[in-house]
Formats: sequence, C-alpha cells, structure tokens
Amino acid sequence: MNRLFSNDSNKKLKKEGIWKLSLPGGGITCPGSTIDCESICYAAKQCYRFSTTINRLAYNLELCKKPYVVDLMLDLISKNKIKMLRLPDSGDYFSRKFTNNILKVAENTDCFIYSYTKSHYLYKDIFDKLMRLPNFDMIKSFGGKHDKFIDTKKDKHAKVFDSIDSMNKAGYVDCTISDRKAIETESKKIGLILR
Repeated sequence: MNRLFSNDSNKKLKKEGIWKLSLPGGGITCPGSTIDCESICYAAKQCYRFSTTINRLAYNLELCKKPYVVDLMLDLISKNKIKMLRLPDSGDYFSRKFTNNILKVAENTDCFIYSYTKSHYLYKDIFDKLMRLPNFDMIKSFGGKHDKFIDTKKDKHAKVFDSIDSMNKAGYVDCTISDRKAIETESKKIGLILR
C-alpha cells in the first residue's frame, strides 16, 4: 500500500480530518532552517525517531523526487477523497522541482492544501502562483534563514512561544491544537506553543 499521504499518526490532524505528507526533518529537506530551528524540530523528536518512521519518511522523500509524483498525488487525493492536506507536516519544500510539482497538484484538484514553511523566499515565484489559487494557503514560519522577508502585517505567519501568556501578550492566535483554526482565522498572527 502506498503511504505517501497518511491520516493516522498525528492526533491533531487526524481529529480534524486532515491528511498529511511527511518528509524527513532537517538537513536537505529544510533548506530554510537554521541550527536553532533544528534544535527544537518536532520531526527530530518523538515518533519521528523510530526506525520504521525514519524509513517511511525516506521512502516518501524518494517518491517525491519521481517524475510521476504529481499523478501519484492526484490519484491518492481522489482515491482517498482527501478534502484537506497539509504538506509537508515534517520537512519542508526542499527543491524548486518539488515546489513546482505541488503547484501542479494544487492546480488540478479541489483538495485544500496548506503549508507551514521556512522556504517561502527560496521559491517565491512559485509560491506567488500557489497563493493565487483558492485551494492553497501558506503560513510563513519564523525561526528560519528568511525571517527578514516575512511582512508581519501582510503575510500569515507563525511564531513559536514558550507560554500561552507570552503568545497572548504578543497578540497571536493560539493554533497549537488546531490546524483548521490556523487556516480559518482572519488573523495573520499564528501562535504555537513549544512542545
């Protein structure tokens, strides 16, 4: 069975009916990350460290490099009747080709696709096209190499906080337990509590 997309290993996403694409975290799959980012990387912790998970994520990464990945993704979205997809939920937009493939997928499905990313500046031309689509949303994540290109007044963006009090004082919406809330809120300020 092809496991490129799943909806069974992330409690928060499963509860909300959201499917996901997981890639290995850090290194080549996170070109916009920093050492600080990698030190708190959720994908490098917990179940993402088990050998079966590591192997599955490496398999997903290899599938994402295949010339047929767009057709595969569209087929999986259709067969599984996926309405909402977070991609990637670990790792990031690791190449121009991968990002362009996501554009092709989004242009050919009604599935709502969204991403948290630190790679927004690297592939800005492609992300600009994606953001014009009604079924795509991007949340630019602070803590990466390209933070200076995040316009906090215009761009939906995410910051990680140590506490709910510091998040509230900064005026951010707590989306720690709900990805749908992050997508549906009108606020540009998405707050997440450090786990």
